[in-house]
Amino acid sequence: MNFKEFQKKLGPIINKKIVMVGLGNPMRRDDQSGLVLLEEIQKRKLLSGANFVFANTTPENHLEKIVSLQPEIVIFVDTVKMQQSPGTIEEILSNQVETKGFSTHSYSIKLVENYLRLEGIGQFMYIGIEPGDMGMGEFLTTPVKEGIESFFN
Repeated sequence: MNFKEFQKKLGPIINKKIVMVGLGNPMRRDDQSGLVLLEEIQKRKLLSGANFVFANTTPENHLEKIVSLQPEIVIFVDTVKMQQSPGTIEEILSNQVETKGFSTHSYSIKLVENYLRLEGIGQFMYIGIEPGDMGMGEFLTTPVKEGIESFFN
């Protein structure tokens, strides 16, 4: 997936009705890839007016903020082991989230989605980034860094 495909999937949704939630641990190398991708989208001003939530490993701590933004869609971005080459970025279908291992965080991301649905949010998207190394460290591996960069080309 690249940014143009991503934008096409969003279709007519107005940017201010989009909440992107970055997940990951910034101290575990490629586990921070969801946070880095979100940072790049924000820095490049590609979804001007969209809301960005850097939830790290605790999306449950940001539920009130997400609900208060009254989004039409919530997009979760995280590291996901998809059996692809490191740096591969793909949409994960909602019914595959649990089986693909989306999230290494304290609460199931599906529990977060279910709560948000009860609060009236109806659309969700999951973007996964294949990691190379999830060991301790502050920097992304080269293949993941290159995968994120190619997302924008």
